[in-house]
Amino acid sequence: MRMAFQRPGSSLLLLPVFYLPLLVVWAPLRMSEGGAFCDTQPALDTLRICYYALHVCVGASATSSAAPKRAGVGVAQGALPAHGRRSAAAQPQAAQTVAMPLRVSVIAAPPRSAPPTSAPSLGAILAESACFPGGSSVGVSLWLQKAIAAAFWRHEWSLPPYGQYSHGDKVGVLQVVNGGTEAMWIRYGGNGIGAGQAYDWEPFITKPSKLNGYVAHPFTRLGQHRLVGQGDGFKLQPGEYQLVPFSSSSCWLGGTLGCCARGNDCKISPLGRGPGMDASPGGQPNTLFEWTVPGVWDASLVDGFSLPMKIEVDGCNAEKRWAGSTTPASGSSVGCAGSDAVTFLSLDARKCPNKIIDAHGSYVGCKSMCGCQNAAKSQGVQVDPACPRMLRRDAIENQPHAPGGYCGCAETVCTPWLKSLFDKDPAGLAYCDAITSMAGNSRGERAVYCQAYDDHAGTRSYGNGIIKVTLCNKGFESFRDRSNVC
Repeated sequence: MRMAFQRPGSSLLLLPVFYLPLLVVWAPLRMSEGGAFCDTQPALDTLRICYYALHVCVGASATSSAAPKRAGVGVAQGALPAHGRRSAAAQPQAAQTVAMPLRVSVIAAPPRSAPPTSAPSLGAILAESACFPGGSSVGVSLWLQKAIAAAFWRHEWSLPPYGQYSHGDKVGVLQVVNGGTEAMWIRYGGNGIGAGQAYDWEPFITKPSKLNGYVAHPFTRLGQHRLVGQGDGFKLQPGEYQLVPFSSSSCWLGGTLGCCARGNDCKISPLGRGPGMDASPGGQPNTLFEWTVPGVWDASLVDGFSLPMKIEVDGCNAEKRWAGSTTPASGSSVGCAGSDAVTFLSLDARKCPNKIIDAHGSYVGCKSMCGCQNAAKSQGVQVDPACPRMLRRDAIENQPHAPGGYCGCAETVCTPWLKSLFDKDPAGLAYCDAITSMAGNSRGERAVYCQAYDDHAGTRSYGNGIIKVTLCNKGFESFRDRSNVC
């Protein structure tokens, strides 16, 4: 049966023509807003609906001029979208004409060219683990961060080539992303980003805006709601992100899992930053992103590690940047003091030589060699059973000065002594080699610190001050959000 429409009035015919230019302007703006990348399909659907509305209206107008003058005027089959036609064999011999309200066909979206099931779900995307090479990227595109943050603070950074200690580097834009499949609390601290300080993060986190895709995040100050250890905290659901000022000194952040409603009593890294050196699950280490502006960033695994992480730095393709290109950093280290544009900390429990196991037999983190030394001391033994081939405490403690051994010391003479220890000690070599295999740079070198004064690694350039840090839960999938139980 063919559907017929009452002849639309001239004003109705103009509606799709009027709205199409508005949609052409609106759709790119909507898609460029923070958090709107997942909203592109509704925008495309709206454009598609308007297109078909115009198609049907014009077809109805053309047909009605040649049709008999009556209330229900049939629309020619050729004016319908191809996917709405029947085959010739399927057409009835005597087509009936039925008057239908025009609004029914105008607002009904036609089928998409590809079925909705062809698009991967957020869970499927995140399951690929954004912290490992080849994984999907989530959050705001790196090159959009500066434009989004411009309404909230001024980006002040030196021009390329980007150095390590340029006094023109004052404040950039940092994006923190939950690239995992479970809710995550981000713990952080530093001089200048805390309560009432120049770049206090809390107002940006707790207010919905373009900085977080218009999703305000739960927030807890250290000492409130039983939040202990180090650092304030805020919660990110899978795929959520937060843009904050990238500035200040002695700053750090890390992720925690299996937390209660206010970020307390987490199962993974419950103390935030640390201490991360004793034998109990309460002292689990955390994978840390650290920075000082002006200065450099580093990812420290000196106190051990837990969650995988990925760090992206914009502006490290200096040749294109100088040419005025807006192409995101491609990975070239030119102009960024030898730093890569992307650093993967693809941390894997299977490669950890010094595993921390909780009471339920689950892996909850990896001890550093300093952590092994302190764990043995806390247990009153010479060697931590969880750290194969480590040297006896009585052979290294207080050498050359306290605390000595794997943990080093403040005196100048300790630096070469510690380097020598890690270069020849089997346990120290095993820990650092494991980190090199999981967190190497494009030249095959260790990209992050495995021990204090690590000559084989180093700090990294900030590029143009636009940084993106993604944290993942691969290897920790069993640690679920506990906000509904505590």
